[in-house]
Amino acid sequence: MKGENMNYYPKLKSLIDKIDELLKIPDLTADSKEFVDWQIRTELFLSRCYGQESTQMKRFQHTEFVPYFDFDNRNERNKKCRDGLEKTKEIFEIYLDEIEEDNFNRTMDSIHGKLSRPQLSVAIPKIEEKVISGKIIMKKKYQVFISSTYEDLKEERAAVTQCLLNNNCIPVGMEQFPASNMSQMEYIKKMLDDCDYYILIIGGRYGSLDDDGIGYTEKEYNYAIQKGIPVMAFVNAHPEKLPNEKCEQTDAGREKFKAFRNRVWKNKKLVKGYENIGDLKTYVVDAINAAIRECPGIGWVRGDSIPEMDEQTFDKMFEKKLAEHTATDEEFQEMLDEIFGDSKK
Repeated sequence: MKGENMNYYPKLKSLIDKIDELLKIPDLTADSKEFVDWQIRTELFLSRCYGQESTQMKRFQHTEFVPYFDFDNRNERNKKCRDGLEKTKEIFEIYLDEIEEDNFNRTMDSIHGKLSRPQLSVAIPKIEEKVISGKIIMKKKYQVFISSTYEDLKEERAAVTQCLLNNNCIPVGMEQFPASNMSQMEYIKKMLDDCDYYILIIGGRYGSLDDDGIGYTEKEYNYAIQKGIPVMAFVNAHPEKLPNEKCEQTDAGREKFKAFRNRVWKNKKLVKGYENIGDLKTYVVDAINAAIRECPGIGWVRGDSIPEMDEQTFDKMFEKKLAEHTATDEEFQEMLDEIFGDSKK
């Protein structure tokens, strides 16, 4: 495999998830824009991961997505395209398992090469704690806050929510807000405190205001930045083309919207302009996978996946580890940070 220091798992996973989306398109054929975009992304991935002349690349290029006969029969073209996608998905899931195993083996080799035997006995539990194994990584789910105005962006919010669910994330937004004695902003902050990532969608409206005259959406954005939560913003590239009912109706509202939109746009690294919901879904999948890869959050795991240990057993294990510990706490922590990376946000 080329570039063994890179983690290709999230990218391949996103390509597999895209196959599921393509299979939901009723009249999909090999010349559909959605398929062609996916095919180009797939060939780029296989070239980078395995090499242009690799068996994996050749196998994909020889996969039949177009019928030899009845080329003008749209039903036949649709069936052949779907059959090719389903076959590709089966093969890619095998590649995914191989990458997962390869990532885990490289991590273990790195640990054994950098730590002594006594220190390994301390470090191995750290592997589980930091969820190094590919199989455990996929059991971790990341909570993502979706921030936007509501009525005008219902379809966009639904599309982003589905993208997050398809990519092993837990979407959180105003749809889940219950009746509460807390103020709206207090509850929003409580939800954001538990989130690993923050997604902002801007259409053509500024939205409802809090008592101080600042919109709730802008306040959510401010709080996410203040708390250091990784932000991904997606801004409609042409709000002037939106229907009138999806835009601000007053001069004051338009001014607030323009100021907030311009402010978000200034941070080019954290914002992406979208033309339609298809663009938005593609950008969200790419962004969330990049965020998980480059800025891994704390995430959530099932309670039954964490081994239970009574207090007495824990104390004995701790005393044993402490007796075997040959380096100072500071020295050992530095070694662990070098191997695992600093997990602090």
